[in-house]
Amino acid sequence: MKPVKKTLLILFYLAAIGCVDTITFDVPPVNFQLVVDGFITDEPGPYTIRLTRASSLDKDLDNRVPVFGAKVTISSDAGESELLIEPERGRYVTNRLQGRVGKSYTLRIQTSDGKTYQSSPEKMAPAGEIQNLSYAFESQTVVRNGIEFPADYFAVFVDSKGASQDENYIRWRAIGTYQIETMPQLRTKQNPNGGGQSPDPVPCSGYFVGLNGLQRISDCFCCNCWITAYAEVPVVTDGALSAGGQFNKIEVAAVPINRRTFYDKFHVEVQQMGITKNAFTYWKLIRAQKEGAASLFQPPLAKLKGNVSNLADDKEEVQGYFWAASVNKKALFITKQDVPYRIQPIDTVKTSCLFFENSTNIRPTFWK
Repeated sequence: MKPVKKTLLILFYLAAIGCVDTITFDVPPVNFQLVVDGFITDEPGPYTIRLTRASSLDKDLDNRVPVFGAKVTISSDAGESELLIEPERGRYVTNRLQGRVGKSYTLRIQTSDGKTYQSSPEKMAPAGEIQNLSYAFESQTVVRNGIEFPADYFAVFVDSKGASQDENYIRWRAIGTYQIETMPQLRTKQNPNGGGQSPDPVPCSGYFVGLNGLQRISDCFCCNCWITAYAEVPVVTDGALSAGGQFNKIEVAAVPINRRTFYDKFHVEVQQMGITKNAFTYWKLIRAQKEGAASLFQPPLAKLKGNVSNLADDKEEVQGYFWAASVNKKALFITKQDVPYRIQPIDTVKTSCLFFENSTNIRPTFWK
């Protein structure tokens, strides 16, 4: 086996992070800055904008404070405008707006404390076309506490064509989906009077404890779930890899091989997104920061600057980037039979499968 790669480039982040790309920044610890996450595409909405405040995003990602009660608007240079609704604190979604190639879009935010923020316009560029997806088994190991462990994975590659023969600013975004099974009926609890454990099935398991012990009364609706995972680091175009707008064998994702991800099979969707030059520069810097995080000799990087500002105070730092992108996508399944050895049965998890982040008990339409 070869040693583990030190790059963070394309590993799926299995503690999934939701539909919006969560971003980490170096932020002064005392100033709670506005953080903007969101984008618009030419796919049918709704589109989501998340507003939070945080002081040290690298350490306190789970402690971001949602910014609620704001008026959030997305408008286009064609005169379209929509005020987003807020179904939950800090999450704002569209209802009818549809992104279109060639139009420019602007995000405007009015917070409850009277401040107004606005993004620079983002023009939606054509995405080009994904021509082919492929994958290859890669064997590697990782060392933990001086012990070597297997860390095999499938590398996923894209062959694609940009929309232009000249400059193409493209981001590839990989989304993985896999099925898991849990056994919530096997949950137990400590007997209050001592004497070990007694059955304590999760209600959604369809089991309860009756006079005759553990009894099934209905079907389980939290035993089988599908989890969505996202590639941790953005993959963007590199001019050195393109010849006349053609991109060949670009590695866009790495699917870890374990008994959960391959309990059944793994679905990979790759999105090719046409973006602006400014958005490309932003995501390229995000990538460089993540790849350099593990290196002691990484030179200082340029300060990360988004495209949202306070209209009344341009010195206030606002984190994040509102971007527009057209999307072309392709998907494939990697099956358990593609793994060149036997996968161990899934481990016994005695809780609801809905406990896992970004999980659903609704079978995806593409799952066959």
